[in-house]
Amino acid sequence: MEGGTPDEAEIRDLVEKMIAKPDPVDGSPMTASRVWNSIVRYGLLYRDAGIGWVIREGKMLSADWGAHEKLLHWLGIETKDAENMGWALVEPHGYQCKFRLSKAQKRRIEETGKLVDSGEERLKRPWRPMAPDGRITPGETRGE
Repeated sequence: MEGGTPDEAEIRDLVEKMIAKPDPVDGSPMTASRVWNSIVRYGLLYRDAGIGWVIREGKMLSADWGAHEKLLHWLGIETKDAENMGWALVEPHGYQCKFRLSKAQKRRIEETGKLVDSGEERLKRPWRPMAPDGRITPGETRGE
C-alpha cells in the first residue's frame, strides 16, 4: 500500500474475506454486489481516510463512522484482538490506542489532522506482541 492507496492484492483479499463471511448486520450471505455496496457504504478502501484503524506499521484501514467493527468482522478479527495488536482506532475527533503509538502510527494519525498528545502517549505501556492466550511474549518492545 503506497501513499495510503490499497493495491490490487489488498482489495482482492478484502473482497474474498467479505464474500466468505455473512453480513455483520443481518447475517445474510454476501454477494459480489453486496460486497461492493458495503465497501462504498462503510467507507472501506478510501485513499485519504480520516477514520478507521491504523495498524502498527502506520497503514490506515479506512472505515466510516460506526463501521470499525464491521471491517474487523470481515477481517476475522475481534475488537479486543485489534486492540491487543496495538491498532489505533481513529474517530472523527481523536483516536484511541491501548498502547503507546508507534512512530508510524503517530505520523499517520497526525496526517488525518488529529493531535497526538505526547504526554499522554508517554504514560501508556509500550506495545509488545501477545501470545494467542493474551500473555505478553518475552523480548524487545516492538513498533517503537
